[in-house]
Amino acid sequence: MEAKTKYDIKDNVWLVNENKAVRMFVTGLVVTFTEPDSYDVKYDLNYSLCEIPENKLFKTKEELLESL
Repeated sequence: MEAKTKYDIKDNVWLVNENKAVRMFVTGLVVTFTEPDSYDVKYDLNYSLCEIPENKLFKTKEELLESL
């Protein structure tokens, strides 16, 4: 099975961190296959010590603000 990711390494992404919209960049990614046809994608970001789920990241600040 092939996993498709929304972002690539070095892509800029937007997320909420400490109630602020912040821009970071992807430094790595983790794909976990949960069932034969299902998987989860999480990203490592600069200045972040944890893996962030794909659904918490946005391509633009505008997309992030629209999601709130």
